[in-house]
Amino acid sequence: LCLLAQNNVGVIICDQEHLPIGFYSSYDNHSRISKKIGFQINRSKEFYDKLWADIVKAKLINQAQVIKILNKSSQAYESFAEGVLEGDPANREAHGAKVYFNELMGRSFSRGNPDILLNSGLDYGYTIIRSYLARLCVGYGLNSQLGIHHRSEYNRFNLVDDMIEPIRPIVDLYIYNLMKDESFFTGEHRRAIINMLNH
Repeated sequence: LCLLAQNNVGVIICDQEHLPIGFYSSYDNHSRISKKIGFQINRSKEFYDKLWADIVKAKLINQAQVIKILNKSSQAYESFAEGVLEGDPANREAHGAKVYFNELMGRSFSRGNPDILLNSGLDYGYTIIRSYLARLCVGYGLNSQLGIHHRSEYNRFNLVDDMIEPIRPIVDLYIYNLMKDESFFTGEHRRAIINMLNH
């Protein structure tokens, strides 16, 4: 474990159903960590609000591209990125996600339903990308608890949960193509999902 931490290798721990439930990484291995954290702490609310608007726009644009690539109806979605305000006070990010998943998977689809096979793949894929981003944060000396929009006092990875948002649609497209006609979530699926990191 010490060698892994010294070399900034992240380790994902899975449960009995092979789904990720934990993540181990080095605590700090950056030579100027206090300077980086000072930068994070000293930014204004306006700075973070603008950054969050950029993240939301990127996510919505990427979601529209996924819908387009899969030849789904994208007309209702193409204008979602327009008019996102700093800080996203209208919560277009959440509203966009609801419309996006309805377009992508149908109106009966629910992201919270563990009985839908695709959700297992999405959860696994998001966790893999999330752990990779957490490792990058540590490597760059950033404190992953200090988020842009996510600010839960119980979340060790607020910043990572902000950074992953524009990447989620890429994971969605990959998982959708990988698992749309499958009946089970297999080890082969998991290996293919981990291989996303190589791309």
